[in-house]
Amino acid sequence: MAWAATRSRQCVRIADYTPAYYAKYRADTLTAISIWVPTGAHVFLVGSPVTSAQQASVRNWDALDRQYAQIAAADPEHVTYVDAGAAVEGPGGTYTRTLPCFIGEPCTGPVVKGVPSNVVRSADGVHFCPVAQVDESCRVYSSGAFRFADAMVRALATPVGFPMTSPRG
Repeated sequence: MAWAATRSRQCVRIADYTPAYYAKYRADTLTAISIWVPTGAHVFLVGSPVTSAQQASVRNWDALDRQYAQIAAADPEHVTYVDAGAAVEGPGGTYTRTLPCFIGEPCTGPVVKGVPSNVVRSADGVHFCPVAQVDESCRVYSSGAFRFADAMVRALATPVGFPMTSPRG
């Protein structure tokens, strides 16, 4: 869904974070829901984490995530919002490059304020690979990718009808 919406936005050249941008995402999301729900599918809308550039320059960077949460709240029988982005964010939905290591995961990052941590975001402020990437693959363990995927998988494993996470306030 995100790829299709992003691709269509590029084709019509809608400026990011404008009312037209959010309207296009809403329309594309509702179209996708109208296609999948009649087949018996339950639709999961996944929130993305803040990027370093968004935190620095976009006032309501999480408006798209909030829009997804509103769409899901309007039809909880068929649609669930999952705030998977929160799994790689700092307190209050802030951008962070590192987070404390989980018990049992490889702990390969720096010690931050006395706490063993993992790098969860790339130096580019967007991606999850903890090292500089030569191509589009990440050939090392990525705690950020694990955390983001884990949040989505947990949502799929939770019986539908129970809240997955709360939208950012």
